[in-house]
Amino acid sequence: MNKIKTSVFIILTVILIFALDYGFIIQGNALPRLGYLFSPFHGFWSNAESADINKFKIKLDKDNLEAPVDIYFDTKMVPHIYAQNYNDLYYTQGYLHAKFRLWQMDFMTRVGGGRLSEVMGEKTLQIDQLFRRLGFNMAAENNLKELDTEPKKKQLLENYILGINDYIKSLNTSEYPLEFKLLNYKPELWDIKKTLLFHLYISYDLTSGLLNDELGLTNAKEILSEAIYNKWYGYFDFGFPVIPKGTPFAPPSFIPQTPSNQQVLNSTSLNKQAQQNKVQYLNDYLNPNPNNGSNNWAVTRSKSSNKSAILCNDPHLALKLPAIWFEQQLTVNNWKVYGVTFPGIPGILIGFNDSIAWGSTNAYRDVLDTYKINFKDSTQKEYKFNNKWVQSEIITETIHIRGKPSKIEKIAKTNLGLVSFTPNYQNKYSGGHYLALRWTLHTPNSSILDNHNMNNAQNFTEFKKSINDFTIPGQNFVYADRQGNIGLIQQGLFVAKWQGQGDFTSEGQDDNYTWQKMIPSNENPQIYNPEYDYVSSANQIAADPSYPYYLGNSTLFSWTRAIAINKALQNNKNFDIIKMMQLQTNSYNILASEFKNIYLKNMPINELKTHELDYFSLLKNWDCTYKINDIAATISEIWWDNFYKKYNDHFIAQSQNNKKLYDIYDGFLIQQLKNNPDNYGDLPFSTEKETVALLLKLSFQEIIPNLDSLKKVNKLGWFQYNPLEIAHLLGTTAVPSLGKKIYPISGNGYAINSIKPASSHGPSWRMIIEMGPKIKGVAIYPGGQSGNPGSKYYDNFIQTWASNSYFWIIFETAETIGSNKNILTQFHF
Repeated sequence: MNKIKTSVFIILTVILIFALDYGFIIQGNALPRLGYLFSPFHGFWSNAESADINKFKIKLDKDNLEAPVDIYFDTKMVPHIYAQNYNDLYYTQGYLHAKFRLWQMDFMTRVGGGRLSEVMGEKTLQIDQLFRRLGFNMAAENNLKELDTEPKKKQLLENYILGINDYIKSLNTSEYPLEFKLLNYKPELWDIKKTLLFHLYISYDLTSGLLNDELGLTNAKEILSEAIYNKWYGYFDFGFPVIPKGTPFAPPSFIPQTPSNQQVLNSTSLNKQAQQNKVQYLNDYLNPNPNNGSNNWAVTRSKSSNKSAILCNDPHLALKLPAIWFEQQLTVNNWKVYGVTFPGIPGILIGFNDSIAWGSTNAYRDVLDTYKINFKDSTQKEYKFNNKWVQSEIITETIHIRGKPSKIEKIAKTNLGLVSFTPNYQNKYSGGHYLALRWTLHTPNSSILDNHNMNNAQNFTEFKKSINDFTIPGQNFVYADRQGNIGLIQQGLFVAKWQGQGDFTSEGQDDNYTWQKMIPSNENPQIYNPEYDYVSSANQIAADPSYPYYLGNSTLFSWTRAIAINKALQNNKNFDIIKMMQLQTNSYNILASEFKNIYLKNMPINELKTHELDYFSLLKNWDCTYKINDIAATISEIWWDNFYKKYNDHFIAQSQNNKKLYDIYDGFLIQQLKNNPDNYGDLPFSTEKETVALLLKLSFQEIIPNLDSLKKVNKLGWFQYNPLEIAHLLGTTAVPSLGKKIYPISGNGYAINSIKPASSHGPSWRMIIEMGPKIKGVAIYPGGQSGNPGSKYYDNFIQTWASNSYFWIIFETAETIGSNKNILTQFHF
């Protein structure tokens, strides 16, 4: 018996030693080497950073510098780099990006390249399959070849990468970022393709939501009559396009030809019986948030109390830790630029220099179309096109899986694009069809360093030229300068489409629905120094129907924030930085206001019970602002969600095979109920006759039990009901302690202060710049400069951001930076 016990003890000891030294793969999940992880010399203890910034180590390799470089860190740990040439500047920027965000950079490029499973095991296989099937590696390789044609751009990028790799080479195992230790792998050297993959991922995040729009609308079009479809998805005129109504446009240089057999488009069906055997669904693990958006605006001197142009920008993205942005100042000789960067991409993406300021919002133009492909058989080697069988190209992608055999993906490429979805690889809308994707993301481009020219622009003409070749993702660039000029340009690679092209999946049987031509850059919507003295964008449609090219279906565009911003800029003047801060963090919800007008006019109050009236009475005097402890905000939100759901359930019920249809457009619903409630109360597929009054009453009464339950646990206040959690990139379940919950917070997805707690989404960077004789500005983002959870600077900005406060920006020359009282430490090389 003792021998058995001894043997068991020895076996367990060996297992423990193995686990401590080598780690395990359990159910496809990589576990760290526990002995290494808990080692006081090499494990996570070694990632604890001193709060003293003076103890940070910066070790630039002087052999890779052409001239002296100085780095100053301020109290926020923002680095101010002073170099004498661009090679040294970008080398230093790359080094600092790697020092503070190396694991984040590695993780994001692994997502884009479909390589997560190499380090995380089988649980991330579907994510890797998705990005392989979306053609990211193909696009990166195409862009790499394109860069070879522009050696000057490529040289700057290579110097940036040299800085990254010098930092990686300087690390010993104890200095690896914590996540490398948690996942038990080591950093690999950087290359240009990694930077290109990260750029492509950002483009994916801002454009690929169009895929579900298109497929969902195709399903809806099949089921609904043309009249009902147009009633719920037609053109929505809310009054405030990006380029104001009535702005004249030059005649188009190209008029796309509408196919003669357009009826084929309208008969396209995705609602067939899907193959049920061994179907792998490409789930929406990383499906972009449908509410991805942003605000930006600028005013001229006439609307400024200090007689200087003011520019504001707050891009709305997923809120994660480490934060997506990294704040920096870059200086070469007498030129300096300040703003935020994406670690992994050189230059400043949003910011200002000595002469101009700029910001961007997502254009939401339709740059992705889907085509049904008719293959001869399941090998996908031949497809029918223009009445011929055409040979497809088969791309082989090998996905390495930690602890498992590799997975081989064979993806067909047709002249209409990659066949990303098949009967065996589906998403919730695709219906088991072979669907090819034509996407501007796949078009070769070298725009990765267009921001270098943008950073150096000194006036509007130079700014326009700097973004002339910018392709993806399409953006609304707002502009302001020290002379008081303002402007706005919608820039990107956009397709010249005929009316309705790309709204639905097209039949890929001939060239009737192929892209005919791209819109010339100089014909993109733009405006400069308008007579009303302001410009703005908030992801709304770019122009009214007088613009000569088709801009896409109304369901692509936002509307509430655009109305709120335009009315505020129209009706006010004497703006300064403080007033712009108040506007940027305004939590008034126009949709809630419109809904309130509808229920106050139509609600049968006399039919409510006393207990129900208690809740309803809180809404009567509510100002429709989503304040921190506002109970009325919670009631309105829950009621609207339930009311809106009733107008979508009948579409879902009508769908075949449980394929969800696209939700009806909320703006259109509000507009119709406001202007014609008698005709828009009845649900199209219901067997009973409904009225708006009845739907309001039923939807309100249904939420009463929920409100009672929230009241009992003291969660009726807005932030108690809707708390925001900023999680680590690996997710809350994997490493909950590396995220941070925020209490309290105001805002709502339909407000200018567009906080969406349920999806951890909102203003990822707030910036306000006054372009006066001395440039002044404030900024904030929800995170911190360091990607190390053991650092004081990991999440130290979040509480300031959550309270709608800002930090003043330090923007100094090489001669004055050293005497600034907010500089904590400096390095000289």
